[in-house]
Amino acid sequence: MRNHSEPPSLAAIKSPISQEALDQLFREARTHSTWLPEPVPVELLRKAYELARLGRPVPTPRQPDSFF
Repeated sequence: MRNHSEPPSLAAIKSPISQEALDQLFREARTHSTWLPEPVPVELLRKAYELARLGRPVPTPRQPDSFF
């Protein structure tokens, strides 16, 4: 049984992504050329990893993920 204080699993979300989100992620996104001199919070890294992990529709063939 899931703890109600935790957000739902990303795999359980069934609603389609909005056009605004698609624009931000794919159509208007730009590559960053500089980084802030601040550490990235561990929780943000965990969320990013979870999204990257769910983005693989098939197990092979694939490149291994690289995180620096």
